[in-house]
Amino acid sequence: ELLMKVKDLIARFTTDIIATCAFGLEVNSIENRDDEFYKVGQLIFVSTREFFLKFMIHRAFPIIARMLKLDMFHPRISEVLQRIMSDTIEYRQKHNVVRNDFVELLMKVKENKNLDDEDDKTCTEANTFCKLTNIIKNGHHSNSKEQLTLEEMTAQAFVFFAAGFETAASTTSFCLYELAKNPSAQEKLSREIDEVLANYDGEITYQALQDMTYMDQIVNETLRMYASLPFLTRVCTEKYQFPGTDLFIDKDVRVNIPTYAIHHDPDIYPDPYKFDPDRFSVENSKDRHHYAFLPFGEGPRICIGLRFGRLQVKVGLAAILSKYQISPAPDTPSKLELNPLIAFTTAKHPFSLRITRRNE
Repeated sequence: ELLMKVKDLIARFTTDIIATCAFGLEVNSIENRDDEFYKVGQLIFVSTREFFLKFMIHRAFPIIARMLKLDMFHPRISEVLQRIMSDTIEYRQKHNVVRNDFVELLMKVKENKNLDDEDDKTCTEANTFCKLTNIIKNGHHSNSKEQLTLEEMTAQAFVFFAAGFETAASTTSFCLYELAKNPSAQEKLSREIDEVLANYDGEITYQALQDMTYMDQIVNETLRMYASLPFLTRVCTEKYQFPGTDLFIDKDVRVNIPTYAIHHDPDIYPDPYKFDPDRFSVENSKDRHHYAFLPFGEGPRICIGLRFGRLQVKVGLAAILSKYQISPAPDTPSKLELNPLIAFTTAKHPFSLRITRRNE
C-alpha cells in the first residue's frame, strides 16, 4: 500500500506513449525521473499569471501578439524538441529506418513525396495519421517546391506532443479520483476488466479494450465532468439566423462554445456534479442530443486525436485496476479545485490517492 500523487505518474506514462508512438523514442520517464522529454512537457503547461496573460493576448489580439513577437512558451521547449527532431531524422536517414509514426509523416511531407495513393488505400475514419497527412498537405501544398523546414517540423511535433500527453494524463487522473470516491463504480469496472482480460490470456489488447463497455461509460462520464477544454472556438462559415428570432451570427465571426456549461446543464444532465457512469449507458444516452456531449468537439474540426487519447486513458485504467484498488488518501480533497490559469482542464493542486494491491 502506498500514497501517490497520481498525476505525475500518469503524465510520465502518457509522455512515454507519445514519445514512442509519435517520435519512435524510448524515453522511459517512469524509471528515469530526470528525463528531458518529460521535463519539456512540464514546461508547456506552466501555471503562472504571466502565461495566462500571454494566452489571453494571443486569443483576443492575435495580430498584436504577432507584432510584439509574444511567445507564450519557454524557449527551452523549442530548443530541446528541435534537437530531438534533428537527431531523430538524421539517424533514420543514415540507417534507412522507416516507422509508421508522426516523424515519418513529416519526413515524407518534407521530401515532397506523393502520399495521395497511400492515402486512398489507408484513409479510414479511425486512421489518425492519415488525417494528419491530409491536414499537413493542405497546409503545405504538395506541389510546392518549398520543403518543410526543421522549425516547421518542430512546430508540428510540438502541437502533437502538447495535445497528446497532458489531456490524457489529466483525464486519467480525474477518472482515478472519481473511482476512488465511488467504490461501487470502481468494483464494477474492476470486475469487467478481470472478465474481459480472462478471454485474452490476461493481455491488454486493442480488442480487449473494445470489449470493456462499462469502461467507456466511466471515461465518458469523466470527460463530461472534466472536459479537456472547457470551451471550443469555431468560426462561422456563413451568416446564420437563430430559428424563431431576429438574432444573427455573421460570417467569419468567432464563436465560443461553452463545453463545461453544456456538460453541467441540469436540464441535460440531472445532478450534474454527481459522478454517474450510467448516464452513458445505451438506454440512457439514446435520446440525448448528439451535441450535448462535446469533449473532443464535433464535425469536420473534431479532435483528430480522439481515438488515440481515449485509448491511452483506457490502457492506463486497465493496467492499474487489473492489479490495484484505488481509495482516497487522508489529504484527498472532497472536491477538486480546477486551475483557472491554464486553458486545459486540470486540478489546481496535485492530489494523492491510496493505492493498494488487490487480492488475487
